[in-house]
Amino acid sequence: MKRVKLYRILLSVLSVAALVPAAGLSAQDRRGTVEVDSREDLLSALPSDVVYMLPAFTDATVVFASGDSSKGRLNICLVDNSVRFINAAGDTLKLSNAENVHSIMAGDTLLLQRNGAFIKRVGVYGDLSLCERRELTLSEPEDNAGYAGLPPTSTGKQVRVQSVDYSRTYGRVVEIPWRLRTVYVLDDGQKMTAARKSAYLRYFGDVSAAVKAYIKENKTDFTDREDLVALFQYCAERDMEFHGEQAKR
Repeated sequence: MKRVKLYRILLSVLSVAALVPAAGLSAQDRRGTVEVDSREDLLSALPSDVVYMLPAFTDATVVFASGDSSKGRLNICLVDNSVRFINAAGDTLKLSNAENVHSIMAGDTLLLQRNGAFIKRVGVYGDLSLCERRELTLSEPEDNAGYAGLPPTSTGKQVRVQSVDYSRTYGRVVEIPWRLRTVYVLDDGQKMTAARKSAYLRYFGDVSAAVKAYIKENKTDFTDREDLVALFQYCAERDMEFHGEQAKR
């Protein structure tokens, strides 16, 4: 990780409340099935906490790559990784230039756009952030005449949700399985890396011995939000101490 002078290093000290997974995040892998009839679209049929990243539409500031900013009441739609906002008339619309969004600040939540998807920062140290990413996948049934006599799992095809026409309506009642995964990544501003042991050791190489000992002693679960946040905070504190001692020499 690119080093900066000690007095410029930023350590995000998370509160105890922030270390506790928010409602719905304790399970890292959620699955379900939604029934869609011929009168409704897929987006309205899915549970709202599956469709959207934030618990509710929230007043937020959108910062674009150009440096310009805009404010609105919005949320992130996980179905197509779009930014949805509520206009003055109360209609929910899609932000047309979302690909130019750099980040979104919604209350004390910072969302970053990386590789066409939004990730939520849960910790930051210098140039490095620990982030949460949610991945939604649907199994859309094949559109063929034989479907009615076959179970959905035998004719369904796994597809990335971005490629599904979520606004389509079906000519019959269909069952569509969905899967929502919560994964964690380390983001250094240039690339994202899965928040695994090897990534922690690479980014905090100067204190790798202490990091290895911590992981072994605490039996860190690299799929658990609370464990990853605690490890990130520990690594940042040890790294800050290390460079503080180096600066004194």
